[in-house]
Amino acid sequence: MQLELQKAKQEAELAKLRAQIDSAKNGGQTPPSGTQWPQGGGAGTVRTFEVFGIVGGRLAPMTSAIINNGGRWSVVPGASVMITEAPNEGYGLAGTPGRWSTLYAGRSPAEFGLDADKAVLASDGSRGWALPATLLAQIFGSNWRQAVYY
Repeated sequence: MQLELQKAKQEAELAKLRAQIDSAKNGGQTPPSGTQWPQGGGAGTVRTFEVFGIVGGRLAPMTSAIINNGGRWSVVPGASVMITEAPNEGYGLAGTPGRWSTLYAGRSPAEFGLDADKAVLASDGSRGWALPATLLAQIFGSNWRQAVYY
């Protein structure tokens, strides 16, 4: 029952997601189209989490797992918004350091309102970008750190 309530809350809070995603995308560096994500280097201390979608039981970009219904964003029927820190899940952005060190080399997650040692990324299927704390609060609520960072 509690999981159902949490999912309902997440769905309700997705209303403003797309605009903030688009804004965050514009600030992110991206690899050329058709290339694989490069591996992060070094023994970084940043833990990178990835937010992605599951649509029809299959991996999908987070932006495919949500829909705009008259200015209100909600989760697509049959879709889920997922979080991982495993590099072999989602689009391979997560891990320690994950793709943060490649996409945002020399930048701190704190610049996005995140914990300095924990980054949160999403993908549209070809590019990755940072999800700012303000967006995560809309998706997961005011206690988003507990939900995202486990």
